Amino acid sequence: MNKKKILAFVNRVLGTNFAEGDQVNPTDAQMQQLDAAFPEASGTAKQVIAFLNAKENENDNITAEIVSFLAENQPTPTATTAEGAEGEGEPTGAAPATAENQLTTAEAIQQLMAGYKTLAERNTELEAENKLLGEEPEVDTPVATVTKPNTQAMALPKHTTTALFGSKSPFMAIADKPWNSNAAAVAKDGMEAFKATNWDSSLNVEKLNEDFGAYARKYLPKIIDFFKDGLDLPSNWDVISGVSDELAYTALLNGEITQGNSSGFKAKNKSKFVAIKGKVFDIKIDMEWSGAELKKLEKTWIANSILDNNGSDPYKMSFVAMLAMKLLEKARSEDKLRFIKGVYFDNDLLAKPGASINGMNGLFKVIQQNMGVHFLPFDLPEITSANIYDVYEQAALLIPENRRNDLLQWNHSKLMQKWYKAAYRVKHGLENDFDGEVDHIDGYPNMRFVVVPQYEGTTFFNVTTWDNIKMLMDEPGEENMLTFEKAKRNVCAFTDYKLGAHVEIFGAKLNDSDPLDYNNQLFWCNNPKGLLDKVSIPQAANVATVDVKNHNIVVIGDENTAATNITALENATVGTVYVLKGNTTTNQSTVKNGANLVLGSDCVLTPTTELHLIAQDGGKFIEVDRKDLSASTTIVTLAADATTADANNGDEFKTSANTGATAITDIENAIAGEYYTIRGGSDTNSTTIANSGKFSLTATMTLANNTFIEVYYTGSKFVEVKRG
Repeated sequence: MNKKKILAFVNRVLGTNFAEGDQVNPTDAQMQQLDAAFPEASGTAKQVIAFLNAKENENDNITAEIVSFLAENQPTPTATTAEGAEGEGEPTGAAPATAENQLTTAEAIQQLMAGYKTLAERNTELEAENKLLGEEPEVDTPVATVTKPNTQAMALPKHTTTALFGSKSPFMAIADKPWNSNAAAVAKDGMEAFKATNWDSSLNVEKLNEDFGAYARKYLPKIIDFFKDGLDLPSNWDVISGVSDELAYTALLNGEITQGNSSGFKAKNKSKFVAIKGKVFDIKIDMEWSGAELKKLEKTWIANSILDNNGSDPYKMSFVAMLAMKLLEKARSEDKLRFIKGVYFDNDLLAKPGASINGMNGLFKVIQQNMGVHFLPFDLPEITSANIYDVYEQAALLIPENRRNDLLQWNHSKLMQKWYKAAYRVKHGLENDFDGEVDHIDGYPNMRFVVVPQYEGTTFFNVTTWDNIKMLMDEPGEENMLTFEKAKRNVCAFTDYKLGAHVEIFGAKLNDSDPLDYNNQLFWCNNPKGLLDKVSIPQAANVATVDVKNHNIVVIGDENTAATNITALENATVGTVYVLKGNTTTNQSTVKNGANLVLGSDCVLTPTTELHLIAQDGGKFIEVDRKDLSASTTIVTLAADATTADANNGDEFKTSANTGATAITDIENAIAGEYYTIRGGSDTNSTTIANSGKFSLTATMTLANNTFIEVYYTGSKFVEVKRG
């Protein structure tokens, strides 16, 4: 990297045309814009401009000083992969700088910044660790070796007469806490000393509740982040708290105001206040254990956290900590999936517990609700591994020129990231083992890829500014505050909290009659088929009229108390296809052929039936398809040594034991636009599918027993959708 390249980058980011040799003097606003291009290192803009404006001999002196400093103070780089996951792949830390490296000033600055970032991150970690350790009080007795039955000796703080491991944390006290005294006895005398707590006692449940409160107040904000389980939502999606129902505010939209000079006063300005709303949904956790189930959990805790020496700091895991981890990690995982793919249904209309996915309208549903109303989606081909490079380039060029150089996030799935990287490699003629970082649209370093794990299973992408997507909450931390109660012979735990997905600005029009166009948007995306096709909403018991206002896929029957006839659908959108499914073998609903519902015949909604209806004017619906899912899920077993499958026989296949090496090269008679699945049926000379010929895969697939691959047929290629 040299001064010429850095100047070109600055001009691209700022939309300026500074020439080599010019004094580079951005405005304050442009300096902020340039700083935004380096979100990981604030203040970099000043260093970059100083470098561009420095004379050559000054840069030589700066380089020499930095190289000397790096040679003496090079930090050990953190081992991170090109994708940023610690502990996987090859480390990407730079080699230590020396005078012999002949670094340019820019490269020296980059190494200095990288070293600073590494040290800053480590200092932050150490400060957090020291704070936690500082909050843990001194133990009652000095550190001593506690010999545990059937385990090798381990140096741990000795249990005292008052607390496990001598801790002064209230949830580790032995007095009046049978589970802790039980743990101390087992640590001393082995599992023979185990005597399960009496969980039928309301007093014990109340003590557990007090313990959980003490634990949550001390540790939960630090060790259980709202959205952390390894499948994290992007860190730049900020949380807005204090939203009890709706977040409402206004944005000022201005039209064109300048004009050529002329005589007289000719007013030319039009402004409009645009109302913006975001909504949170009420979410709850209700759990119940029998006394026997809690005894099993207690025994598991003692075995894993008190007796087991393996792992890090096993003695610090209290019983309430184990309950918190088991319950809340699962809840946070569900929150993240619901935040993206949730489709709301009013749970009060149901007698049975509602599905997690129906607790709120997630980001995809919010996008669908605003699509065609406040913004225009891109009209692009369905994305495959074969065309992703060209489609992404087309999308980038559709973003208005005045926004094309802004710092933008390009959200998509991990599979889409792999597809683009492979396409980038082919486009640039790189080797098959190319493992460099591809973190932006080719030619647009400001359009940065952000992988969202919850986008997986879709070919959806969206592009927007770095701070446009938000998470709405009421009181941060309330989602982690469980309350335990004794109910009859069981123990219950519950909590209530609020969560919402919000996009601050999709787009707006000065005049309601103006057409939607990309120029008045801050949010752009494609519109793939079936974005939420795997999510459904239920219906209340015995409904004759099905409400399809919030979603086009409805599962009916499980709530019914009697067999029910369906005679109408309401709140439909003309031209939309609605899918009705059954989910019960008793008290089934029957869709009746009639004036409003024009069917080939009545349709009983069994668990293996799907009825597809298209909405027309006047509240009329016409049957367009009826599927027998029991027939479509028949798996066709391929003969030994088969090298092709036949789509005339089905869309799901299973391999057999082969007599020698066997590879599938084609699915004959396949239909463009359809999906096909091939499952592995044997570990004997397992069938393979290569990434060649008619198959476009991420890598060769070996169909060992109980593995599978799903492909999409484009008309010429079978493109990998997923494998497992």
